[in-house]
Amino acid sequence: TRVKTALHEIAAGQGPALVVTSGGLIGMAMRIVMGLDIPAMAHLCLAIENTSVHRVQPLPGGLAMTQFNAIPHLDTPERRHARSHL
Repeated sequence: TRVKTALHEIAAGQGPALVVTSGGLIGMAMRIVMGLDIPAMAHLCLAIENTSVHRVQPLPGGLAMTQFNAIPHLDTPERRHARSHL
């Protein structure tokens, strides 16, 4: 309930928002936005990489996940060693 309330409060605000949080909260946000059950959310959380970027976009019909698990800052050969999972 707290994550859902926070998502909707942020979406109702003016302009973009930056939220820095943990993978667990990201997983719960994905569950809410995508209507996932607990097992699907658990599988999704296993894929979340540390320092990854996710984007939720408010649309007239609700929230939409428009970016998931992006790590462009770790995609270069010299930074691949820094990749790690939740």
